[in-house]
Amino acid sequence: MRSFGEVLRSEREKKGLSQEELGNLIRAVKSTISQYELGKRKPDTEILQQFADIFKCSVDYLLGRTTNPTPPAADITDEFRPTPEDELLIFYKARDLSEESQKLIKEQIEHLHRLERERWERQKTDPEKK
Repeated sequence: MRSFGEVLRSEREKKGLSQEELGNLIRAVKSTISQYELGKRKPDTEILQQFADIFKCSVDYLLGRTTNPTPPAADITDEFRPTPEDELLIFYKARDLSEESQKLIKEQIEHLHRLERERWERQKTDPEKK
């Protein structure tokens, strides 16, 4: 079985992300990612979950407990999740907007997330509803 660091490096490279870019996605510095990859540091549960979301895989896969990266019960909203590159682009472009515009964007994202979650809950209870 591969170590967490080996899996993390492999997945990061598959996505074409540098250690710095991956660190930006989880609000960590490049050296933290390097330490994870070298096995000198272990991430907490929250960070593991963020990595699983970024790489669209299970935490068990990241930890080397399985060779199957697909989570057993993937959330239906995964298909609408932006790529890490899109997230970085959105983040960097939003920094240049006024505080009022940033607030409006945040409110819109939260609203759309609520709508999507409600749609997903309806579909989960009745697959015929969309």
